[in-house]
Amino acid sequence: MNNIFDYLSEENKKTDLEEFISDFEKAEYLQRLLINMSTNDGPVDNEHYIELRRHFLKNEKTKQLLPCYVINNRDLSQFWQFIKYKFPTYAERRRFIWDDFNKLLSYLEDHENSPLIESINDNLRVLNSEHVINYWNTAIERKANDPEGAITFPGHWWKVF
Repeated sequence: MNNIFDYLSEENKKTDLEEFISDFEKAEYLQRLLINMSTNDGPVDNEHYIELRRHFLKNEKTKQLLPCYVINNRDLSQFWQFIKYKFPTYAERRRFIWDDFNKLLSYLEDHENSPLIESINDNLRVLNSEHVINYWNTAIERKANDPEGAITFPGHWWKVF
């Protein structure tokens, strides 16, 4: 899926949640549903909201990053009762939702760029090889500071085994 707005702008086409490959795309769509609901700016789908809310509540990390109004409002009509009194203008509502979704979207964006880091960290701890763990930590540090250096990570580390 290339652009979340392509699907929402086609009024006669109902979005299929399976078309969203990543959690990042799902979170963007959830954000868009809430903006549409709070600004009367496009189509909304209560079933999708409920399904996406459940999806993100299942994962402990994404649950912590969800805006509290998503956690507390089980459907879009409950959300509407919350948002319509909180901010009088559409612009304020949009800004509020964008700001509240920023942490979740940033986390998902970073996580999707390197989805295996947590899994690899856990497996390296099981191997309990200090040498391998040191190389891995060096690669992670380089990822942030020197991405090209992380790619050229030394190829001889496997000889440890």
